[in-house]
Amino acid sequence: MDNAQQIAKAVKRCKLASIFAFVSAVITAAFGIAGLFFEPTESTLEPLAYWLDPFILLDAVVILALGLAVRAKSRIASISLIIYWIVSVIVALLETGQVSSLLVNAIFLYVYCRGAIGAFQYHNLKPTDEQNAKGPASSWMTGIAISFLALVVIAVAAFVVMANLPSSAPIEVLFKEDIHPAHRKVLIDLGIVEETDEILALYSTGIISIKSEGSLLTQTAVIGYDDWSGELEIYSFPYADISEIQIDEYGDFLNDTIVAVEGNGDENWIFLILSAENGGDRKFIDLLEEKTGLTAIEPVPLDLTIQE
Repeated sequence: MDNAQQIAKAVKRCKLASIFAFVSAVITAAFGIAGLFFEPTESTLEPLAYWLDPFILLDAVVILALGLAVRAKSRIASISLIIYWIVSVIVALLETGQVSSLLVNAIFLYVYCRGAIGAFQYHNLKPTDEQNAKGPASSWMTGIAISFLALVVIAVAAFVVMANLPSSAPIEVLFKEDIHPAHRKVLIDLGIVEETDEILALYSTGIISIKSEGSLLTQTAVIGYDDWSGELEIYSFPYADISEIQIDEYGDFLNDTIVAVEGNGDENWIFLILSAENGGDRKFIDLLEEKTGLTAIEPVPLDLTIQE
């Protein structure tokens, strides 16, 4: 195969990858636009709730832009497209708990990888004067360095996006007016609260999602939950059954406040973990005191004096 044929083959790989990116962008945009007109919490649309979100239109724009750049044989864009696709699949898995189609995702990833190979082959087979001076090894090293930088940038961007998703874990205690419907839906789906419950306060120690651990107050009970044992455990006391509220320790900028709630009868305790950000822990405790009619016991200060 002569040089011209190899260049044509490399260009073909880039074009195919760009076509797949355009198809992905169109499908993603269609879901995002549909989300403007359909309520994703309806029972018939629940399986598509993640996709029927206008916010996902940003994904379509990014994929379209990367596809156009790959069509222009951009090596940076070709690597970025691969990374962005992988990150998008991981985000969807975290949000929905499942991958839509392993086969389809594998095909797209394969074509994108071939497109990246084509982009690098094109620039190696048809070098500029500067590339002639540097040689192919330098070109590959530059591509690897830029690709690594793109990976870091996209990873940071993905974390920021995930952290700002409606269902992401809050960094402070949320109260009734600030609790997003997506948080409520997650709690209902997990069986932590009922459809008829009114959530008055909520905090979760999760990094991305509220599914792993949290503390909340409803109109009738205090609830704590965690998955430390590998399965979700839910602990709940109606306010009338609470005999004592003990503040084990107050948190600060780095640490959370820990509150122990004791139920009547047997020695049953619920441990609540609350963020001290913007005084949310104090407000949560005040609301708990109001609902129970009890006064929280303050932490016992440590006696650091040395006994002679």
